[in-house]
Amino acid sequence: MSISKLSIIGVTALIGVMLFTHLDHTDRNRINAQQASEKTEKAISIVSAGDADMIIYSTLEEVEESAELIVEVELVGKRARKNIFLNSMVIESYGLAKVKVNQVYKGDVQVGDELTIAEPGYFDVSGKYVSFEGYKAMDKEGRYILFLRTGSNNEQIVIGLYQGKFDLTLPQLEQEMTNARISVAEFDERDYVGDSVWQFNKLKQQVLEKYGD
Repeated sequence: MSISKLSIIGVTALIGVMLFTHLDHTDRNRINAQQASEKTEKAISIVSAGDADMIIYSTLEEVEESAELIVEVELVGKRARKNIFLNSMVIESYGLAKVKVNQVYKGDVQVGDELTIAEPGYFDVSGKYVSFEGYKAMDKEGRYILFLRTGSNNEQIVIGLYQGKFDLTLPQLEQEMTNARISVAEFDERDYVGDSVWQFNKLKQQVLEKYGD
C-alpha cells in the first residue's frame, strides 16, 4: 500500500474519531440539559394536612425556652412516613427523619449522636407533598437548626411545627406562594411552604443572626 493511501486512511480515521467525540459530547450536553429542564418543569403539588392547634411564638427566645434540645443537624439515611392506625384505618401520618448532630446548643445529647425526628410533612404515595402548617421536610442538602422536645417512641418533636426548623443553607427569606403546585427546583429552594410567611421570616431572621455563620 502506498504512503498516500496510508495517509488518506489515517486522516479518515482521525476525522471519524473527532466526529464521534463531538457527537458524544453533544449528546451528553443534550442529556444534561434535558435532565435540568425536566427538574424545572416537573411539579410538586402541596397539600395541607389541616390546621393545627399550636402556639404562635413572638420571638426566638420563646422558641428556645420551649425547646428541650437545640441542635444543628444534617439528614442521614432516607426519609420515611409513619402511619397511625385506629381499627385498621390510617387516621394520621407524619414523616420520620434520621439526623446526625453536628453541634449542640441546648440539651443532653452529644455531637455525632443520631436522632429520630417526627416531621409534620411527608410525600404521600401519589407524590404529593402533605404539610402541616407549611412545614417543609428536611433533605440531605440542608444544614438545620432544630428546636425539639422528646415525644413518644424516642422520637423528637419539632417545636411549633414550622417554627422549630430552619435551613442555614437557605439564607434568603421566603416569598409568598401564589400556587400550590410548584416546580421541583423551586421546592428544593424553599424552607417553608405555607401561608404564614411573615411569621416564618421573622423567626428565621433571628435564627440566622444568632446561629448562622
